[in-house]
Amino acid sequence: MTSNINLLNQNLNALKNYNYLSIKGDEIIEDSYLEIFKKFINRGYKNRKDFQIVNYVNNLINSSNESNKELITKLSNRAISYLKYNKTLKKDILLLDRLVEKISKVYRFQIKKNKELFKKWKLYGFDSSIFYKYPKFSDFLFNSNLAAQVKVTNDLIKIIENEPAILVEGKYEKFSDIEKRFGYKYSYEFHEIFVYEKDTNEVFTYLDTKMGLVQHHPYVSCFKPISKISNDEYIKLLDLGKTFNRKSSNLEKKHVLQIVTSNIDKDEKNSYNITKFLKSKHPYFRLIDSDKNVYIIGYGNWIDSKIYSFSNTTRGRFRSPDIWEYKRCEKKFVTNIAIDEEEAKRFKYFCIKYMNDDLNFGRRIAFNFFDQNCTSFVRNALKYSLDFKLDSQASLFEIITFIVPDIIANTYKNIESKTKLLLRKTAVITPSIVKTLSKYVYFVIEKIIKLTFTFFVSSITFLLGAYNSKKGRVIKNPDKVENFLPPLSSITDWVTYSRYKIDAPAKLQYLQKQMHTTKKYKKPLKLAIT
Repeated sequence: MTSNINLLNQNLNALKNYNYLSIKGDEIIEDSYLEIFKKFINRGYKNRKDFQIVNYVNNLINSSNESNKELITKLSNRAISYLKYNKTLKKDILLLDRLVEKISKVYRFQIKKNKELFKKWKLYGFDSSIFYKYPKFSDFLFNSNLAAQVKVTNDLIKIIENEPAILVEGKYEKFSDIEKRFGYKYSYEFHEIFVYEKDTNEVFTYLDTKMGLVQHHPYVSCFKPISKISNDEYIKLLDLGKTFNRKSSNLEKKHVLQIVTSNIDKDEKNSYNITKFLKSKHPYFRLIDSDKNVYIIGYGNWIDSKIYSFSNTTRGRFRSPDIWEYKRCEKKFVTNIAIDEEEAKRFKYFCIKYMNDDLNFGRRIAFNFFDQNCTSFVRNALKYSLDFKLDSQASLFEIITFIVPDIIANTYKNIESKTKLLLRKTAVITPSIVKTLSKYVYFVIEKIIKLTFTFFVSSITFLLGAYNSKKGRVIKNPDKVENFLPPLSSITDWVTYSRYKIDAPAKLQYLQKQMHTTKKYKKPLKLAIT
């Protein structure tokens, strides 16, 4: 035991005092000049030597006991400091840094990414000890995006036979078995990482149905139950949804359609409202049927756009569940609408027809951040399915008055009201010819201002990628194949002020707040359904 402690102290001193190290047996030694040169000219050789140190420290941690834990923690800490700049072994060092927590009473991760992941792990509500006791498991969950999928459910991560386990097709399966059966990889078609079954290459998704990880491709199937609620929860939502103010049939309403938007946390320490405007995010739908099944579907372009391609027209896709079910937000606004069987069928038909026309027959749907986006989908689906008109389109003037500083907006309103009052008072004594001339001058000035402003906006739209557009369908009526006309597709668009109406999530969320069937959820971790 004494000789073992002495060797650990010797290795710790070597890690403290030398910059170039190798391991020989169980002893960490300083490199000779020849060894340093070999590592310099052969990067692969250096990586192999560094990996030997990683393995040595791993074995020390796994075989540690109460008498040497503190010393091994110090040694591991020094080893990570020595190795952390090796980019090739980045993943191995990340896991090693996580493993040290297993034996340490007080240890703070050295690798920044581990600090961030551990913070996220705790935020997700997972058992903290699993993160560092089983680093390969926690790494698998994060890298495969399973962590985000599991956290929105009420399912637990269990320990079975000293192994973490999650639900797979209704039964808890140990990580060693999961690792053999499943992998994860990036899809160049859908620009997303999927979990897949190695034998079949089928995509699997973790759903909130008490079945856990099941075969489900989010871009191929839009009406597979994503969650399930209790009978009491269903009745409460249905009763609330029945009070939604709209014209509807006398048929019995047994389903609930939810409109969902999110609100993210943005810095508002400025006098402008543009951050307030951008806080409102991505609307999508949930459909709850009479069997208490919950279906979730959204529409969008799920690729992060660059500023120089912001007004491109690209390919839009449906996704179930919507990706924003997994994203962190400050608030969620959920509007409940009770609908009848016929309306539910029309809503399903709207989504399925568009999705299958795209997948099976290549009739792609256009996506444009300004003219046909996620809000356009919500607006048009409501009109087609429920014959309900949602005025979510905002004119340029509405957007500008929303985002300018409050002091400017208030000043404009005061000037406008005082001008109207003055005109009313002077109208009595003003000759009719002067009135006519004034109206004409006002009309001409207004036209010139609108034309100039519209041309300016069109120029910006062009520079942001409007010139680079792909063909696609209008998402309005699934029975019609109508081609989408992107911004500036006609020469008259450059100067047509009325052309610029944007389906704005901010306006949709504003309308939601006026609806009494809208429920607000603050910082939801789980699916905010009920």
